[in-house]
Amino acid sequence: MSKVLMRKRAASATILLLLLVSMTLATLPIAKANPLTIVLSEDEGQVGDKIYVSGESISPGGLIKIYWDSIKDWDGKAGFIGEVYAVGTAYSKRIVIPEATAGDHTVIVKDVESAVLESTTFTVKPKIVLDPKAGIVGDTITITGTGFGKELKVTFLIGTTSLTTSPITVTTDELGSFECTFDIPDLADGTYTVKATDTAIPANIATAVLNVGILIQLTPDKGIVGTTVTILGRGFTADGTVDIRWYLGVDVYVTLVDDYDIDSAGEFTTTFTVPLVPDPIAPGTKYTVKAIDNKLKEAEDEFTVVELASIKLDPKSGRPGDTFEVTGKWFTKDKKVNIYFDALLLGKVTADSVGSFVVTVIVPDVDPGAYTVRAEDEKGVSATATFTVKPPPEIVIMTRLTEYLQGDIISIYARCTDPQDAYLEIIDPNEVLFWSKEIRKADWTEINGWNVLPYSYVLVSQLPSDAPLGSWNFTAYKDISKKKVHDKNLFEVVERPTLQTILDHLDEVKAQLVGLIITEEEMEVLIETSLGPVIAGLEDVNATLVAIDGSVFTIQTDVGTIKVDVATIETDVSTIDGYFPVTVPAGPVWIAAVLSLIAALAAIASVYLISSRLAG
Repeated sequence: MSKVLMRKRAASATILLLLLVSMTLATLPIAKANPLTIVLSEDEGQVGDKIYVSGESISPGGLIKIYWDSIKDWDGKAGFIGEVYAVGTAYSKRIVIPEATAGDHTVIVKDVESAVLESTTFTVKPKIVLDPKAGIVGDTITITGTGFGKELKVTFLIGTTSLTTSPITVTTDELGSFECTFDIPDLADGTYTVKATDTAIPANIATAVLNVGILIQLTPDKGIVGTTVTILGRGFTADGTVDIRWYLGVDVYVTLVDDYDIDSAGEFTTTFTVPLVPDPIAPGTKYTVKAIDNKLKEAEDEFTVVELASIKLDPKSGRPGDTFEVTGKWFTKDKKVNIYFDALLLGKVTADSVGSFVVTVIVPDVDPGAYTVRAEDEKGVSATATFTVKPPPEIVIMTRLTEYLQGDIISIYARCTDPQDAYLEIIDPNEVLFWSKEIRKADWTEINGWNVLPYSYVLVSQLPSDAPLGSWNFTAYKDISKKKVHDKNLFEVVERPTLQTILDHLDEVKAQLVGLIITEEEMEVLIETSLGPVIAGLEDVNATLVAIDGSVFTIQTDVGTIKVDVATIETDVSTIDGYFPVTVPAGPVWIAAVLSLIAALAAIASVYLISSRLAG
């Protein structure tokens, strides 16, 4: 075989192999990228910053757990820092950056149901905080630092001058944090930058501003209109006077204190009342307060006007096991709030950035009555409202009778104080379902302070004429699961009496002949018994006319004797104006005529029930 032919066959084989491989790959599933995502609202910041962790989950509505650096329980350095359930597949959770060293840290999210992980990086920057932020020469200032390097020395400058601190040597801890103090050195009045620098390469540096010289301090620095505020001034003109001004705008102010005396050390202390200002906007509206002395030396501070904390309950009443919402306003922002039911702790919630919250809690198992719901945050801000625990709901759902005849129609008696869901069911003596119906809260109708069910809901059904005799079971369950019961009762189904039953057991069934029924076709007698009413034809009871006394006829039957006064028969005939009585002369000769007259009247008026009185 020539080399050319061999090369052609080899090329053909290679092409065939490639085609087979491509076809195979086309049938294989293509691996999808991990659908779990994570996005940080900020990817760098300082300890204590609040950021949002959000993204798309794998499991719709599933639990997302968030970790800092390590997937474990929080140990003070790393671990679990928050969780949230996805809404659909979207999730979002606000976290607080924990105490940590400067540099990159890992934020990890875990889709709990699928166990899939995703992560991203957050960079911690150093920060220092001065307390207080202003003072005069000799005042002690505290410096708190976070986000520096681990176990490193820190040095300080105020302006361009080195600061002597206490302790003299400041070293960060394993999380890059420290705390120290310094006394304001002999500096001219003015604004100075305090700088902290650690020994890392490159160094971690943070700064803060300190006002040195004249100052005022407001206590408290937040409150409602009418709050009494103490103002302390330092560094003012010795033995001079000072005005206290409340600024409503850049150049608009109200003088709250006029020409107040300053002592020989340039200090003063006085009070003022927060003036009437427009309703604040949460979390509060800031106003500038200035102190200006007679030599025009001035200092300023801010006062935040807020409203009193308040809570609203929805609903304001309920029963043990019910839930209600507590909505709070004007609490301390970002602080935890405890919810109490009298002295019982019901739940906890964290107020948002404007001091508001909404939390759902459960009514505890307590006696009916009025209880105080109190919300109190970590700063002691609190508010109360009254919740009324109602007595257990009254509900009655039962059959109207405890005994029915075969062929009777069953109906239900139902009323309750509060509309309730229910599932009604009737079971026969053989444990066969006869009837059922689901009732919703909206099906009830309020009448005279009670909630009742319309007849369209409670007319059950007609019992078959051959319905099983014995005890039937009616149950009103709380729902279709049939785990809890509202109410229940038994009722008996007994045999419907027949004429023969009556005749065979006259003494036992207490039969009484109580009336005569006239129709177009015939006359019948109405018999009441302990088993129920029976209607029978005259011939069925061997009715015989035995006497006539004026208009009174005496009829003898197997069940008893009845006297009928035919003069009581009245009718309203449209062709005759008014009523007319029927009177019959006495004597046997008139019997046929009277019976004919009764039949004629029956044909005109359709149906009459002749009232009677019993005889014998």
